[in-house]
Amino acid sequence: MKNKSLVQYLLAFGVVATLSGHSQTAFAQTAVALDGSDDYVSLPSGTIPESNLTIAMWINPASLPPLPSGVVLAAWGPLSGCFPSGQYLNLFTDRVEIFTGCGEALRLDGPATLVVGGWQHVALTIDATGNDVLYFNGVQTVAGNSRGGTPVVAGNDVIGAAWVGNFLPPELHFHGAVDEVQIYNHVLSASEVGELYDAGKGHFGAVGGGLVAGYHFDEGSGTSAADFSGNGSTASLVNGVGWTPSPVAAEGLPFSVLSAHATLHLGPLDDDDTFRLRAAFSLNNDSNGIDPSTEEVRLQLGSYSASIPPGSFRSDANGPVEFEGVIEGVTLKLDFTPTAGRRGRSFTLTAHGKGARFDGTVLPVGLALHIGDDQGGTTLDSADVTARSRP
Repeated sequence: MKNKSLVQYLLAFGVVATLSGHSQTAFAQTAVALDGSDDYVSLPSGTIPESNLTIAMWINPASLPPLPSGVVLAAWGPLSGCFPSGQYLNLFTDRVEIFTGCGEALRLDGPATLVVGGWQHVALTIDATGNDVLYFNGVQTVAGNSRGGTPVVAGNDVIGAAWVGNFLPPELHFHGAVDEVQIYNHVLSASEVGELYDAGKGHFGAVGGGLVAGYHFDEGSGTSAADFSGNGSTASLVNGVGWTPSPVAAEGLPFSVLSAHATLHLGPLDDDDTFRLRAAFSLNNDSNGIDPSTEEVRLQLGSYSASIPPGSFRSDANGPVEFEGVIEGVTLKLDFTPTAGRRGRSFTLTAHGKGARFDGTVLPVGLALHIGDDQGGTTLDSADVTARSRP
């Protein structure tokens, strides 16, 4: 039997919970917080390509990197770090750097004025022959080649730390918050990097095509982060990675109205929780409308979250826009139906999920829905909980 923290005095083994919520709240927007000691974000090995790649992220340092070594924002390659070589995106007090293997000459530095306690954007592109471009806050700082013909390999991908000689040196761990990590399988142009920076506000979601992994880090709890690219490259948060509120890449216009009703069925095994959800929402007057068939859709209910990439929904002749499939092992069915007579401004969402996990969910249970640049949330509190034991 697994341990359930969701209203444990009511929802023990074999209990069905029904929750309703009607109050509009702000969308929970968070980042991961790294302690600079031993925690880090681990990506599935090989998520970061060997060449023809872009890595972009927002960082908020909690302290200046120690001199002279600096700290690591991202690393990929063999555990030893040497031949065939790994690569490291490093951060110093006055510069960012791409470093290859163990050779002192194989590095490229670009100037950066690091601000403690402020959000800054870092991006790196590497083409097929190892030519690099480093960007800081949307501006190109340096271009060159940090490989010098040295062969590199992919694997052992880490955010906020690095493998060196089969261990992660504590002095290389980044101390601060990280948000909106994006990895592409091609070189973004300077204008596209500028679009990600968006004059310091941040761009929510991908720029163009070729996104192989993307992390909003908006779960706000737990030990994993969903990949919004649709490729299923879930990130693991290792050694107690924390969470912190983040203003980066504001997620769009809030719904003017959102109400919801959810039923959670907590099964006896780790992966047999199910849920049913019905939500009604209306768009903000400033919204240009929604189109789930062409926009990313994200749903979060308690500790469970799913990102459904653009193009996954199909339109029905009778009006609803539907998705049915498997996202990271969870069988999902969702449909959006326009409310009659509301001229495309009000909708109903019905959703069903099988194989979800709700361990770690506590009251009040948060619900968040994001469709393109429109979003909203509500909380399902204890006053709206009824429970009954399953026969």
